[in-house]
Amino acid sequence: MTSDKTQIINEAYQIAVDDLRSNYGKLGIYAGPRNHHEYWARDSFFASYGSLVLGDFDIVRKNLDLFTKFQSSSGHIPLRIEERYHGVGLLGINIPHRTLTALYKPSQPWAGEVIDSNPLYLIALSEYILKSGDRDWAHKNKKSILKAISWIVGKFDKRDLVTEGYNAGWADFTFKRGNVLYTNILVWKAFSLLCKALPPDDASYCLILTKRLEKSIAKYFWSKKRGFYFDHIGKHGNIHKVFASDGNLLSIYFDYASISKGERIMDFINKNNLNKIPVPIYFKGLEWKHKFWNDLIFRSYNTENTFTWWGAISAVCRIKLDEIIGARRDLYNLSKIILKYGTVPEIVDPKGNLVRTFFYKSELKSSWAAGMFTYAYHFAKKEGIL
Repeated sequence: MTSDKTQIINEAYQIAVDDLRSNYGKLGIYAGPRNHHEYWARDSFFASYGSLVLGDFDIVRKNLDLFTKFQSSSGHIPLRIEERYHGVGLLGINIPHRTLTALYKPSQPWAGEVIDSNPLYLIALSEYILKSGDRDWAHKNKKSILKAISWIVGKFDKRDLVTEGYNAGWADFTFKRGNVLYTNILVWKAFSLLCKALPPDDASYCLILTKRLEKSIAKYFWSKKRGFYFDHIGKHGNIHKVFASDGNLLSIYFDYASISKGERIMDFINKNNLNKIPVPIYFKGLEWKHKFWNDLIFRSYNTENTFTWWGAISAVCRIKLDEIIGARRDLYNLSKIILKYGTVPEIVDPKGNLVRTFFYKSELKSSWAAGMFTYAYHFAKKEGIL
């Protein structure tokens, strides 16, 4: 890589660090400054990867403390914790709540309760414990950790896979339900990390859960013929044989997929021109009925636009697979977008431009995107490719 390209990546990194830290609030990590100026579980827990490599342990602990405090009596971790009403906040109108308010499902009346907040909570606390050495936190919050695990186990079905309702994942304007790859990979990683972060007695139970889910994901999701994991299995057992980048990339990022399977996934991305920056979510979109409802409610938000954090995750995946040229390309092309706008945007259109519609505008200084770019940069440095 030329020195000019390396310099561009270095400059983008400094912007990402500033953007990430600008979202550090009094109680935790905000998702963003405008559209999502709330404490979102998935945004803040993914952003924690960046905070941890920076050594910002205090804010990660505060964020974990916040979500632990608002954990439900059944063990459910909130989707988000609001200081203001989120819906009108998207329009730039700030109406504060009287007190902090926790929500456990998306606002749409048909949506199911969010699932990924629990495994992401367990992943974040495990990474925090392992990197900071703060095992006292685990001891102090053992009851909450075990409740969070138990809540997830209650979502397993007869296939030994975690199940969810409509709009319950991060892509919350895609109409799918049942067993979703993204969610099940997260749960597998959560149990796998807990085996390392918890005391032996509790870790042994997590090991059983890890092996149980590991077999089911391989059995039901992997397509030997196509060379990727299917996106989801519907509520009634219909396998939706769509390629979605999120779960497939996370299978490599979280070290679930073998090297050979990871290589086939990245080959599919390359051969089908999905190596745009950032990598788009779907190949040929969803089936017609899912696309119909998605377009009717919030056209193209999840299905046609791209989310910059997946570009950073893709770069890490390529490094893990020793695709150094591809990893550098991903980081460089993503860095150009960051420098173009002077910030790490949450979302861009297929041409890499900010989304600017009447109802929705790209969130700038996205903590999830900034945190993942920060992590990817450090990972690349550690592996000696920058």
